[in-house]
Amino acid sequence: MKLRYVAAATWVATFVAGCAEPRAEILPYSRHTFESVSRETAFDAAQATMNEYFRVDEADSARGIIRSCPVYENPAAQGLVGRSLSSSVSEMRVAELRVQQEGNGIQAECLVRVYRNSAAQQQPFVAQATADDTPAQTPIQETQGFEPDGRENWSSAGFDHKLERQMLASLAERLGVSR
Repeated sequence: MKLRYVAAATWVATFVAGCAEPRAEILPYSRHTFESVSRETAFDAAQATMNEYFRVDEADSARGIIRSCPVYENPAAQGLVGRSLSSSVSEMRVAELRVQQEGNGIQAECLVRVYRNSAAQQQPFVAQATADDTPAQTPIQETQGFEPDGRENWSSAGFDHKLERQMLASLAERLGVSR
């Protein structure tokens, strides 16, 4: 009987240990190869392309990676806005463009992540702390101030493959290459 418990405990421990290992995330980059283009020319064109769609946060020419600053938007307003304290900002996009040498040409990879702010949807359902309608706290205390982790709850909502393809098409146009 003890042997069964030991065997079961060993099996459970092995199962839990196997699940505890972090899995490598496979990212669905949109890719395009450009033949007969130098890496420096492609990187400069990629940086100009990123500037067309996003504000550049980091550009590392040695590694061939360009990352954007987050862009916050309100889909209901159909327009891009800057960082806002209102709860109407409900989506954020962050882009990454990579340019790597591949044989005679360049492999360009583009990834646009989309995040959603669920704090705007959760706010009406927050329990009231007092029995009457008089607020027990200041407005800042009610929304945990300006701390992003207390006020906002961003979760991954996937990728914007359409925008990725548009950016790669714009890069091809800048390089004078037909897709």
